[in-house]
Amino acid sequence: MLIARFAPLKIPRHRRLQTAAVALWALLLPICLFVFLMICSFPRMWFLVVPYVTWVIFDKAHLRGGRPKQWARRHPIWKYFARKSSVHFVVVDIADSQSIILVVSSRSAKVSTHAT
Repeated sequence: MLIARFAPLKIPRHRRLQTAAVALWALLLPICLFVFLMICSFPRMWFLVVPYVTWVIFDKAHLRGGRPKQWARRHPIWKYFARKSSVHFVVVDIADSQSIILVVSSRSAKVSTHAT
């Protein structure tokens, strides 16, 4: 039998907000996809779907790095998201200027790569 066990109440508020930010980020794509497919299933909503799909097909913003919005970048959710993942980049430059080692450190994994 599966029993759901919730986090203890003594966990601080900022840790709960960090977990909520990561959960929101992980669930955002499935939720948006579900809503889009639901809208597509109603023929009365196709007047919204056809222009949107046309715009997505011909849009070239991803080639320029997207459309950054400052209000979205300053949103507090990213502060909590960044503190939960806590990824640190350390670039070590070796004496040979042709070679750079990048070390990525997080709570769950450590990754190293060597670029020439």
